[in-house]
Amino acid sequence: MWPDEPYALGRGSFLRPVPPPLGEVDASPTKTVAVACEWLPYIRGSLMQLLLQASWDTNDPAQLLLAQERAFQLIDLFRECSTPPAFSCPYNFAGSGAGPNGFTPDNDAPTFFPPYVGVFAPGTGWISTEEYEASTTLYRDGIQITRVFSTPVNMDAITMEFNLQKGTFAGGYVINSGIFVGYAGGGGSSNQVYAPTLPDGIQSFTHTFGPASVSIVRLRVWCGINYASSPGGTAQLFEWGYNVPGGGCG
Repeated sequence: MWPDEPYALGRGSFLRPVPPPLGEVDASPTKTVAVACEWLPYIRGSLMQLLLQASWDTNDPAQLLLAQERAFQLIDLFRECSTPPAFSCPYNFAGSGAGPNGFTPDNDAPTFFPPYVGVFAPGTGWISTEEYEASTTLYRDGIQITRVFSTPVNMDAITMEFNLQKGTFAGGYVINSGIFVGYAGGGGSSNQVYAPTLPDGIQSFTHTFGPASVSIVRLRVWCGINYASSPGGTAQLFEWGYNVPGGGCG
């Protein structure tokens, strides 16, 4: 609340819902500004309200989804000043004309409907979706995608960059986010973390191993799990990459 007062209450910036902008966040004309690195996390946090359904004056689900996807793109413009480690084979899912890069939603939960989470949105990357298991009334939201290399690739590290806003993690259900690889000929390795412990916001996650001949890569970002009702939360996976010792990409 501004100006300051003793009984200030937090609320959104808009007194009432506003109509969604018609254009993309980087469409001309544009304005360039310089922002101190120290302020970037606060700017991203403030922009998260644009993901709220209540911010937008529309009853059209498609128009609402488009506004939220564009809000993700806007937030992605305000990255941390520090840069992640350089990888020889980076891929930006959210780049102009980018596609899913050989990844597909991972069908590993046949008792859930649908038996996968995550959908590719052009210009945005992979975004979280929800699945439900009727027998346990369990809902979970997130992204879980897999890429199979028809010809195994020698690599020693994998990274992913994503934007996370966690919802509810309830019921003591253990669920891990992270990077998982399968080696040609059998076996594999992973770097995973208990999903509720990941911070909100834009972040990088890396798995270093090998080098090894990799035939399968799986990326997981969970944003919520709950019994009897939707856990909420959102996730956007906008970049991944792998490192090939000596260079070259498969």
